[in-house]
Amino acid sequence: MHVAGQESTPSIRREYHAEAVGTGPVDGQQVRVVLGTLETPYLGIMMRWVGTQAHRIADALDPEPCAPWLADAPDALVMLHLPAWAPDVPTELRTWCADGGSRQAARDRLRAGWPFTLAAADHSGTYCVWVVPVDVPVDVLAGQLGDEPRIPTAACAGRSS
Repeated sequence: MHVAGQESTPSIRREYHAEAVGTGPVDGQQVRVVLGTLETPYLGIMMRWVGTQAHRIADALDPEPCAPWLADAPDALVMLHLPAWAPDVPTELRTWCADGGSRQAARDRLRAGWPFTLAAADHSGTYCVWVVPVDVPVDVLAGQLGDEPRIPTAACAGRSS
């Protein structure tokens, strides 16, 4: 409600906007493919999504030979012999997921209002999961959000997309 002579200050709520992207060469050109997006006001849900996307990218690049989707294609996997110095994107992404300190640093950065990017690159392309905190005005009449839903706290819990 606006009272004459008083400036009303709009309520602000923080949301998190994220995107998982793969960029790589296709027919001699760099192609950017959006692998997933999420917008949520809940930091915990966003962090879980980042971990899920990191695992999803790692598993797509380096699947287990017994993965169900490979059952009908036994020759689908080809071993690439890369030099020891070559980057290993799946390992980099899985290592980030397993490192509680790195995940907490990302959470702290986002909570402070700074963007966060998890990126890794190899011979096949660059894979990136980024999150941007966005302050949005809240319509007071629309109601307020409830508490953040509880989610499992296991390292990068869940692997669904």
